[in-house]
Amino acid sequence: MALIVHKYGGTSMGSTERIRNVAKRVAKWSRAGYQMVVVPSAMSGETNRLLGLAKELSADSNSPELQRELDMIASTGEQVSVGLLAIALQAEGVEAVSYTGWQVAVTTDSSFTKARIESIDDVRVRADLAAGRVVVIAGFQGVDAQGNITTLGRGGSDTSAVAIAAAMKADECMIYTDVDGVTIFFTQVFRDGFFHADMHPGNIQVSIDPKTFGRYISLDFGIVGTLTASDKDYLAQNFTAFFRRDYKRVAELHIESGWVPRTTRVDELESGIRAVCEPYFDRPLKEISLGMLLMRLFQTSRRFQVEIQPQLVLLQKTLLNIEGLGRELDPDLDLWATAKPFLEQWMLGQVGPQKLMEQLKAQAPHYAKLLPELPMLLSSFLRNDGNRSTRAVEELLVEQRRTNRLLQGLVYSVVGFALGMLVMQIVIRVRMF
Repeated sequence: MALIVHKYGGTSMGSTERIRNVAKRVAKWSRAGYQMVVVPSAMSGETNRLLGLAKELSADSNSPELQRELDMIASTGEQVSVGLLAIALQAEGVEAVSYTGWQVAVTTDSSFTKARIESIDDVRVRADLAAGRVVVIAGFQGVDAQGNITTLGRGGSDTSAVAIAAAMKADECMIYTDVDGVTIFFTQVFRDGFFHADMHPGNIQVSIDPKTFGRYISLDFGIVGTLTASDKDYLAQNFTAFFRRDYKRVAELHIESGWVPRTTRVDELESGIRAVCEPYFDRPLKEISLGMLLMRLFQTSRRFQVEIQPQLVLLQKTLLNIEGLGRELDPDLDLWATAKPFLEQWMLGQVGPQKLMEQLKAQAPHYAKLLPELPMLLSSFLRNDGNRSTRAVEELLVEQRRTNRLLQGLVYSVVGFALGMLVMQIVIRVRMF
């Protein structure tokens, strides 16, 4: 039977409702036949709150005596979490038991607030697993040789989970981060404009070497994609319009960007995009095939002569890998609902009041230099504008005189012609009679 270690961060444990969701996820794995060890962090903000209470009583945090007490205080956050999660698992009908670090025991050195793990005794944990229980172990903490409670410092729960997995030779250690993967991906694309364009299993590993224990290792990042500021703005506006189902705006953006001919009818392009995308909304990831979606988008692109940019082809390739990983980790994930708030917040940061203030602040030195020159520039403009007006009036008068002369000449010619004809008629009549 495979042994799986799960680690959940403070945000995942941030409320009873979220703890209930974690319990449902763990229960699903347990019912599937896996032996489960779970390492949760303290509830979001709890460690800071506890340490803040200590600082109110003493500002001196350097003495070994005080650091020992800080570890005593900080470790209680995880103790609360493991007890609550065990209760939630029991409410799901799963046998579960919780342990603190010293009960396991996770043995560390005596470096308070930044201890290092020396050994892990897994006998008690294995006995519970053999009895069919889910074991919930407090991360971030351990016990030294003198029986003092110690903590591992920031990120210590991740270290605890990896160390327990290594000590017990677990088949897999899954660290569920406080920031979901969709948010991480969109942050890379829209904030950084830089993303891994050749994802595959094995790109990220965790070191178990004692010198670099718990460190993330990035492998094979040879192919990456980059996006310009205009690319990011275009994509963000497109995604936001997609999530609002504003297909007309999507069509307009394609035309405005020059990716389709200017002669393209907006209503026809809107109809084509709607036919491709509308069936995929409000459906979980397990019911969506991004490969099929992209294929249909490419067919529509060919119909409307869309110019596909190479950087976006790399991005589409990355999306396919995200789909596969997402199906494995959370097939019920609603990708649209998860990504929409992030993109809307990102767009607000690009065009909202905060962005305006940042731009004004950046341009302030230029404005400060220009301000003293403003009266002189205004005076010069008015003088030049007045001169231009005078010249324009003079040119208009000259043109008017020339027109008047032409009209006078025309009138004289007509009158002369009429008089000539009249005289000719008189002469003819006199000769005839």
